[in-house]
Amino acid sequence: MRQILFFFLPFLLLISCTQSPQSDEQSEEFEIIYEDNKGQSWYDEGKTKQREIFEVKYADGQPIQHGAYKIYFENGSLWQEGEFKDGKLSGLWKTYHENGNIKQELTFSEGKKDGLSKTYSENGELYQQVMIKNNQMEGDMLVYYESGVLMEKVNYKNGNREGSAIGYYEDSTIMYDCNFKSGKAEGPYLAYYDNGNIKELANKKAGMYSGRFVGFYEEEDSLKSKECTYANGLLEGEFTGYHPNGNIMIKTTYSKGKANGLFKETYEDNSMKEEGKMENDMRTGIWKGYYQNEQLSQEGTYIADQFDGEWKVYYKNGKLKQIGSYKKGKAEGNWQFYFETGKLEKEGEYSNDEQTGLWKRYDKEGNKIEEHDFSKEAS
Repeated sequence: MRQILFFFLPFLLLISCTQSPQSDEQSEEFEIIYEDNKGQSWYDEGKTKQREIFEVKYADGQPIQHGAYKIYFENGSLWQEGEFKDGKLSGLWKTYHENGNIKQELTFSEGKKDGLSKTYSENGELYQQVMIKNNQMEGDMLVYYESGVLMEKVNYKNGNREGSAIGYYEDSTIMYDCNFKSGKAEGPYLAYYDNGNIKELANKKAGMYSGRFVGFYEEEDSLKSKECTYANGLLEGEFTGYHPNGNIMIKTTYSKGKANGLFKETYEDNSMKEEGKMENDMRTGIWKGYYQNEQLSQEGTYIADQFDGEWKVYYKNGKLKQIGSYKKGKAEGNWQFYFETGKLEKEGEYSNDEQTGLWKRYDKEGNKIEEHDFSKEAS
């Protein structure tokens, strides 16, 4: 589910008589000049670039914002406009993009957001709207594509997402369908591909996946791609992945979000592809890989997800292709490489994953054809 972000401009929530309005776009202080019932500030010392102009009234000799307010971008285009009443934001306030198009409309009552809020894209299209009561979102929040088609509909109560939430693709096909409780996803969760087929069938608790989870392939409806279980948002228990033909692809077990225990991966025809053991999401112990003809392709040992100890690689015909050892994931010691006929092709030493010392190469008849001393390159 796409995460919904709702932004309010920090609408000029000032104010002292010596400090200009603040926003996320500009926090620099500007000198405000008061004359009669008007306050003004400028971007430049020459006072040629108006920044803001607003009406005031006086109480105990001090100016209080009261009446119309406008603030401009440095290029002269209007940034925000609205009214203050006794120093508090009041009525309809508008914010604009720098190109002059409307960006947001908010209604205030005694300094608090209260009424319908609308947010617009830079090209002037309605992007988002929601009712706000006493500074909290209330009722359906609607989000739109630039085409005007509804993208999301999420219900709010006392400022939290509550109840139904539905997302749509631009052709109005449902993208997801779920419910919220106290601001967090709760209960059945359904996600769909844009062709209408189910993508995910799951359950959420306190905003996290919980219980049985089934993923599906896009091409065919109800064709499972994986099946697993979540607890507190973490994978727990048996995990099974499927090939598009329905046969098992992967089978392993999770504990608190990490793979632990036996791991098996199979080809589409159910023949073994790879097998080994997982510990805390890392490969450990002896692992074996297979060609689709069930011939062993490689075997060796992992320690903490790194090659460690002797590893062998084989050709499809079962002949040894290479043999050597690793230490903490890096080639170490004597290595030998073979032609598919079983004849030795080359041999030499590795140190810290780099060739070292004397290496020898042979032709397919077993004749030595080259020697190279890597230790001389290092000296």
